[in-house]
Amino acid sequence: MANVEVYEKVLSETDVTQKMSVPIHWVEGERRFLPTPIPGGPVVLPVRDQNGNDTTLRLAVRSPTEGQKIYHMKPVFMFKEWSALVAAFDLKKGESAYFWWEGGYLRIKVRSPPRYIARFRFSVVCCEGVLLPHVVVVVFAAAAA
Repeated sequence: MANVEVYEKVLSETDVTQKMSVPIHWVEGERRFLPTPIPGGPVVLPVRDQNGNDTTLRLAVRSPTEGQKIYHMKPVFMFKEWSALVAAFDLKKGESAYFWWEGGYLRIKVRSPPRYIARFRFSVVCCEGVLLPHVVVVVFAAAAA
């Protein structure tokens, strides 16, 4: 888990009232962070929030309108699942959401960035100062080695 890259998104009015616009560089290029969605078929991502709750987010792009052969690459987290996270954390315009991959989950933390604790040969990402159980197992396994 060393060198975990955390991506920050400052939330807009649209992000907190509708769907979250995903920065294009998160899905394109050599250093893309998320899978590139294709029109008409959202990518379902497993998500674990800062409290350890599991859910999913659907990452999608608009399909081409009738008569068009190309689509507008503007990725979004779709409304249904994203709005549940907005409501759960009472997110407001101007607040930040932080995203990173950990243990097969897209992790999300809001308002303040995750902290890093260097232990043994691993960097552990913490949320609100609490090590989540699946992280503790990794840390103890490293200590025993």
